[in-house]
Amino acid sequence: MTVSEPDLRKIASERRYVTIVFVDLVGYTQLSEQLDPEDLRVVQRRYQQLTLTTMERYGGFVASYTGDGVLIFFGYPIARDNDAERAARAALELMERLKTLNTNVGDTTVPQVTARAGIHSGLVVMEPTRLSGGSSELGAVGEAVNLAARVQAEAMPGAVVATREIVELTDGLFEIGQLGARPIRGLSREIEIFQINGERLGTTRRKDGMASGATVLAGREACLERILERWTTATTQKRSQFVQVLGDAGTGKTRVISEICGHPEFANAAILATYCHELFASTPLYPVASFLWARAGLKFEDEDDVRNDKIATLLSEIGMNTPENAEIAASLLGMAATGIREQFAPAPTLFKRKQFEFIISVIARTARRQPTLVVIEDTHWLDPSSAELLRELMATVGNETMLVVATARPFPRGEKLPQTDDSMTLEPLSGEQSLMLARSIPGADMLPAEKIAQAVAAAEGVPLFVEQFVLSLIDEQIQVPNQARRSDVPLLLAQLMSERLDRRPGARPIVQAAACIGRSFTTTFLANILASDVDHVIEPIEALVEAEILMPRRFGAEIRYEFRHSLLQRIAHESILTRERRLIHDRILDLIDRGHGSDIPLPEVIAHHLTEAARFHEAVQAWLQAGLGASQRSAHPEAIEHIRRGLNLLGKLKDPRAQAELELSLQAALIGSITAAQGPTSATMLQCCERGLELCASGERSPQAFPFIFGKFTFANCRGDIPASTALAEDFLRQSEQNTYEAGKAIGHRLIGMVQLGQGEARGAIGHLEHSLFAGERERSDASTFMFGQNTEIHAKSLLSLAHFSLGSVDEALRIGMEALRAADGLRHPHSAAIPMSYVGGWVFGLCNATDALMQEAGRLVALSEQHRLEGFRAHGAAFLGWGLSQKGDHARGAAIMAQAIAGFDSVGYVLSLSGYLANLAHAQLKLGQVEAAEATCWRALQLMSRSGNRWLEPELHRIEALIAEQGQASRRQQAEGLFRHAVARARALNSPVLEYRCLASLRDHLGADRIDGESQLRLAELSPFDALPAQVMAAYRSEKASPATAEPAA
Repeated sequence: MTVSEPDLRKIASERRYVTIVFVDLVGYTQLSEQLDPEDLRVVQRRYQQLTLTTMERYGGFVASYTGDGVLIFFGYPIARDNDAERAARAALELMERLKTLNTNVGDTTVPQVTARAGIHSGLVVMEPTRLSGGSSELGAVGEAVNLAARVQAEAMPGAVVATREIVELTDGLFEIGQLGARPIRGLSREIEIFQINGERLGTTRRKDGMASGATVLAGREACLERILERWTTATTQKRSQFVQVLGDAGTGKTRVISEICGHPEFANAAILATYCHELFASTPLYPVASFLWARAGLKFEDEDDVRNDKIATLLSEIGMNTPENAEIAASLLGMAATGIREQFAPAPTLFKRKQFEFIISVIARTARRQPTLVVIEDTHWLDPSSAELLRELMATVGNETMLVVATARPFPRGEKLPQTDDSMTLEPLSGEQSLMLARSIPGADMLPAEKIAQAVAAAEGVPLFVEQFVLSLIDEQIQVPNQARRSDVPLLLAQLMSERLDRRPGARPIVQAAACIGRSFTTTFLANILASDVDHVIEPIEALVEAEILMPRRFGAEIRYEFRHSLLQRIAHESILTRERRLIHDRILDLIDRGHGSDIPLPEVIAHHLTEAARFHEAVQAWLQAGLGASQRSAHPEAIEHIRRGLNLLGKLKDPRAQAELELSLQAALIGSITAAQGPTSATMLQCCERGLELCASGERSPQAFPFIFGKFTFANCRGDIPASTALAEDFLRQSEQNTYEAGKAIGHRLIGMVQLGQGEARGAIGHLEHSLFAGERERSDASTFMFGQNTEIHAKSLLSLAHFSLGSVDEALRIGMEALRAADGLRHPHSAAIPMSYVGGWVFGLCNATDALMQEAGRLVALSEQHRLEGFRAHGAAFLGWGLSQKGDHARGAAIMAQAIAGFDSVGYVLSLSGYLANLAHAQLKLGQVEAAEATCWRALQLMSRSGNRWLEPELHRIEALIAEQGQASRRQQAEGLFRHAVARARALNSPVLEYRCLASLRDHLGADRIDGESQLRLAELSPFDALPAQVMAAYRSEKASPATAEPAA
């Protein structure tokens, strides 16, 4: 394809993914030395003309000639989803045709010329280049162009070489030889070079490429079952069936075919598989020829005699080896004409009839001999003759045991096919199915869960997209990509999406402007951006709908248009030059400012447009506001993402002071959301806190230091570092008092109370927690809740409830605990609501054996954590749920759930209260008769308690240790009484009568009522009111739930 000079001047510059072929004539310098310039010009023109016609035949765009070199683009001006394949085929054909190029000039005999070709794919900027005299030529700028030119120099004369990108884009279609990694002049890295030796003719496309992809079939089981049902009909009723599988590129049609062909039901079937090809959509009976070529084992280098022998062997296998059939088979394969074709030369229709009869006979004989599966892929490219043959085949062999499965895309519309017995459309996968697919890809286990989740979200249910995004992430793990030119879109997907966008090239300015607006838009807003009338944009939009790029959606009386896939929007957006893209986004912001937007703009939408318009200072501020807004809605993963985007833009600010101030605000805004979404022991949170404190130290004294001190305290406390958490809590309180920061005083007292309670100093903890509530009364502020990610009053009351419980003041503990639960439900702040569910609903209710209340609060905590993605609380809810199940007697299920929760804690280094969870698990294991496992779990709990200094549950740990000992070997059983008494002593030392009662009751059960000492009996009698704790808690809990003031937490 070429473009005339006037047309060239009209071409707008654009960014495109293209495949570049650079062809270079070998020995051109020597040839110029041998020939007169006029003779050289003749040879050169013949070479250039041959190159032009060959490349254009495959859809290439010849951009320029530079003496002996020719630069060709595939994917410009129209992209196709197989541009890399077209480029490789064109280059191979050119190398062959050069062998017969006439190089003689008059009486001068010129040696035969050869060339070499290099191929590469990548992102470039296409634009006309002005030359002297006012003429122009199409140029391309980008590493991809230079790389194609450099790569061709690595080829031997007459050879075609390519980069890894081309090999992956044409996976399985060509015979490839590895040439290894080579240094390329001008590049800082080595490039892997491959030689393309020829086409690999087979019966399926990209079959070999599946080896690197997913190992499971996800979301296509129903399709598989329906095809198998048709196979059952064909085999039991001896009636041919025709099934069509429809789906866009990448939805898994080829994978379904692969699964069917390998299914045990077809183990004894004859499988005849072929495919259609866009390049041969007008070549009569190409799918038949392709099948026969592969089935006969033909090769390009075979001489005619060898080919005839192979055809004869194939025909003998099916009992059809006659001279006439051999001639018909040879005709289908494009071999030289003899005998029968010459007889029918004047009447080609009669010869076509002979071909049809031969092909139908081959398939019918096969089907009579054994059940037969016929597979035809990509029938949207089926040629008219093959479509006619297929219709005749189904009409002729209707009573044979045969199933025909044809795959097709909904666009472009192909030839008319036979009436289907069943037709199924492959829909996008669900999130769960996509996740299963992603995790099955070899190498995916090395990726963080959030990276896989991002890939799944970006793929929007398209299986190929899932695989490509995950494989790209795996490649990034293995090798560091070039960050300056890195694209988030894998090259194969960019090629597929570019083809779709070019289905309506005249609508390109419309689709580019729409892509700047976002995933969806109204025609009115689009027209405003283009400074046009709505009537002028409707027609191109309808064309884009027909081309399956956009789809209309009705919202009440309003119709909005939406990109069918986010990748379409992304590729359209990336195709605009940066300076033009910025102008469009600036125009969008101006329209929004003037109230012309159809929606109330979200902060993140404004931030996005500001970023794309290169208004970076405003953009950082907008991302901060978007993050704070998301955090207040408890959308913590989104808040983190918004704030991260703001942080990533800081380097573009020119004012160092503004940069530091904004970074400080952004880092502070991260604390609450990271704690909620990733857990308090997240290394990311610690890094954030340390960076924030570093910024505070380098500037003026700022109250913004408090969130960072708070974050470091939370990290240290939950990691079990008591000395560090104590020092940080005291520092927080001291600085709050120095700054007369009332909300800070409330938090500081709460932090100290929390540490003291963990150490078993419940009375001292109560003093600080009451101070916290008093200070909080003087300054109630939602700002504090959002700054620190939790409500101080609710947290203090939850801890105060547990402290009173530890001291045996159960009535007070329940009163304060119920207040905390009620206040949390009314606050509508999920992270704060989770706190009393853990301390009160978990530990207080659980240690009172109020199992129903424990189970209900644990269930609420799990549901809340899953709904709001509170990773820090998910494991707590599961641990309490498992404990409740064990209390109900379902020890096996309870133990399994608790073990899984503990594994979750271990994976993030969470230590706070972990010894208590381990003790509960050990008790469940003991109930299951797993004495050794229980002993190991309990020993770990005791070691953890000793290391961390978290001792408030120490008596309970020793009580369970004693219970395990009495079930152990003889030597351990003898120690049981001493261990029970030690547990009682520790409970008394900690002044914890409820735990003392539990230990004394277990000692009584161990010794028997007649053997227990008088002092213990007396103490048991004093503490006997605690025997009614389950009923007492359940009565208070039911009363609270029945109260009209009680509200369920917000969704």
